[in-house]
Amino acid sequence: MVSQASLLRPLAEIILGCLHDTGKRLEQGGFASLADFIIKMCSELPTAAHLVEKLVSAFPSLRDAAEIDGQQVYLFKKAQLIAYDVCQRFGKSDPKFAFPDIGDMTLFVDNVVPAMMQHHGLIVPSDAIAAKIKAGQELTLAETTAMRAASIAAAQLVVDYANSAESALKPGDIAINQATLGNYWWHEGKDPELRVLQRLVCKNTVYF
Repeated sequence: MVSQASLLRPLAEIILGCLHDTGKRLEQGGFASLADFIIKMCSELPTAAHLVEKLVSAFPSLRDAAEIDGQQVYLFKKAQLIAYDVCQRFGKSDPKFAFPDIGDMTLFVDNVVPAMMQHHGLIVPSDAIAAKIKAGQELTLAETTAMRAASIAAAQLVVDYANSAESALKPGDIAINQATLGNYWWHEGKDPELRVLQRLVCKNTVYF
């Protein structure tokens, strides 16, 4: 009896392709590993922006962008998340990872964060996109990018207000930036009661 292909096989093949391509590019560049690449880039210039730029330039799987209405929209979720995680893990022990601009990162926006922001009324999709989301249908890359970009724009409004004189936050409270907001909404999305909310569905992408 011949077994049927798993429904997850296309995803596994995409991930495998990314791993092969990343390994090939690291080898061609003379890097022993991705960690070696990150260490050398941060030794050149210890900023998050520099690391994100180098990651995106080196690895196509991190070039998180799409064209919407004739204009390129850049999100770079995974590249920014790599920079953020490196800073959080090693920034206190090694100055080359203590990125002074880490607070400038945008939301690490995937398919969960927009769902939470829509749930809270912070973003409102178009009727066509809303109907697809409600039905659990797959969105195009452009539609997904539009929702993710709207999330970043809306989050900045929240950040601006939270850090304004009108906010109830006091000096010494947790820093409010897009990264901390994104982490909050992402973890909120894992709450069992909120898991029932429809996420964005876009299968043929490695961007999130």
